[in-house]
Amino acid sequence: MAAAASDVMFFILFSIIGSRIQQGLDVAGFCCNCTILWLLKRHHNKLAMVLIWTTMLTHIAIGTLLAGWDSGYFYYLLMFVPTIIVSTPRRTALCMLAALWCFYQGLFLVTQLIPPIQPIAHQAWYLLSAFNATVVIGTVSYFIFTYHRLATQFDETLKRLATTDPLTGLFNRRHALDTAIRESALFARGSRDLSYILADIDHFKSINDLLGHQAGDAALVAVSEALRSVTRVQDVLARWGGEEFLFILPGTPRAGATELAARIREVVAGLEPLAGIGQITLTFGISGQRTGETFDNAIARADIALYEGKRAGRNRVVVAPEDHAPPLHEQAA
Repeated sequence: MAAAASDVMFFILFSIIGSRIQQGLDVAGFCCNCTILWLLKRHHNKLAMVLIWTTMLTHIAIGTLLAGWDSGYFYYLLMFVPTIIVSTPRRTALCMLAALWCFYQGLFLVTQLIPPIQPIAHQAWYLLSAFNATVVIGTVSYFIFTYHRLATQFDETLKRLATTDPLTGLFNRRHALDTAIRESALFARGSRDLSYILADIDHFKSINDLLGHQAGDAALVAVSEALRSVTRVQDVLARWGGEEFLFILPGTPRAGATELAARIREVVAGLEPLAGIGQITLTFGISGQRTGETFDNAIARADIALYEGKRAGRNRVVVAPEDHAPPLHEQAA
């Protein structure tokens, strides 16, 4: 469409200048560009690319021979460079760029040997050169901005895929580990409190064994949505593995994590029973980061508290002690 619009503008320009041959050239170019658009809509991409190259190189050569080298038609050769580099294999791209360079040098030598076939007035020549430069700079800039936007979107997509769990849409274990390392470093500098909640779906293995993995997936998705609904802006929620979820709670003491776990239990208890599964419950293990402790040890203590809750009957919140002396404190359902 942009090329066809350029042909129309060229036609108007040469109508003002009074160059009938150039007008005829622009009419032919407009027809070719319409044909290219028709081919692209019908997915004849290879044939369309051949016609694009043929049309543009022919237009550049004839326009330069008619108006002279200083008319600026050779600028359009620059439009091929980013397209070749981005869309073709390296070896093929080098060959095509070499051919483009040879075309440029050959056209330049010819214009040094013969005068313009249809010379135009100096003012018209300046207008034509400026117009050609403007079209090329605008087109190349549009291409580069478009490529940059697509590359940025692609990079964001890759980052999202690398950090999220495909089933639940929550952060994955890798992202949770990176976050825990960063937050534990902040805790070590005394910046703020840090707590962890491990939550595990009760009797999940029985759901998979008796009802199949589709039912297990449905339970995971339902629980994930419930957990997400109570996650605060500063919290990080991740699928830790299998049916287990991890909350990383920056700026939250152990007591605050306990209150949050209790609220999560209420939200999960309010879920509609899933077909064939019934009411879903969770067991929680909570730990607060200790001074001088690694995040691995802090999460391991939350894991111990979680399994203590499992052994005690499930569907409960168990808090790991702050020191090694007292026993685990359990909040039953």
